[in-house]
Amino acid sequence: MDNKKIGIRVLIVSLIVIIIGAMLILFSKEDNKYKITFNNDGDITEVMVNKNETVSKPQDPVREGYTFEGWYYNGEKFDFTMQITEDMVLEARWTNNASTKWVVTFNSNGGNKIESLNVEDGKTIIDIPRPKKSGYKFIGWYNGKTKFNFKTTITGNITLTAKWEKIEVSDEPVIKKNYNVTFDTDGGSVVEAQKVEAGTPVIKPEDPTKEGWDFIGWYYDDAEYDFNTVVNGNITLIAKWKLKDIITYEIEKTDSYVGQIKIFVYKNTDKIDGLVDITLNTGEIIKDKQISKDGYITNIHKIKEITNVRES
Repeated sequence: MDNKKIGIRVLIVSLIVIIIGAMLILFSKEDNKYKITFNNDGDITEVMVNKNETVSKPQDPVREGYTFEGWYYNGEKFDFTMQITEDMVLEARWTNNASTKWVVTFNSNGGNKIESLNVEDGKTIIDIPRPKKSGYKFIGWYNGKTKFNFKTTITGNITLTAKWEKIEVSDEPVIKKNYNVTFDTDGGSVVEAQKVEAGTPVIKPEDPTKEGWDFIGWYYDDAEYDFNTVVNGNITLIAKWKLKDIITYEIEKTDSYVGQIKIFVYKNTDKIDGLVDITLNTGEIIKDKQISKDGYITNIHKIKEITNVRES
């Protein structure tokens, strides 16, 4: 009896050892395998890979309107030469073949509403909006605390916020100041003075006239005055003149009457005319007078007798 009992006990112990050993072997094999999950936008495929071995790269999936970029793990493209040491989920990444556009939102920060813009990926904002806000000066568009540089290319949705500076307004009434602008014609025709509001230009008057002189222009501090200049004080503008050319010409006449001859002198397409009193039938020659201006008129093309008055 004792030997029989001993034999049964030995058998039971042996069975237990065998079972435990089998379980250990089984669990040991399971511990050496890892599950790799391929997630293609919800389409799941799972494979088991032995520890320290690589997973085979599956055939690239196809999706209409998209380009497959690859399998990604934790945001980085997966390297299929990497040895597997843990369970992993690989995500398929796609690029839309259509042109990508990003939304640029403008927060006017109390100013008038500015509509959002759709900007193509990699492009810059061309039409830069400028908001308005009563009592404030617009400083610029900011991305957070940084002023946005509109040469920056857009690569994602972005919100730009307007920055303002308050305009200080004085309680004192604004008094507009006027200045006197007078015109010294230096002997020419009278030109009326003007009252000009500070910070505005003078209205150019009509050119004055002066017998025997050509008007050159208005001068201030020895320089020709620019009528686009704003006035910030009383000023006097002085007329500048050029003496007209006065010329008489040599004439010889032997007719038996006296008269008055009007001559025309053409110089470089400019005509100078005048009256010359002549005593006729004397055999004398009337000589040139001095030209009362630097330079001389040359190239006389034509001298024409217009009228002759006989003695009564």
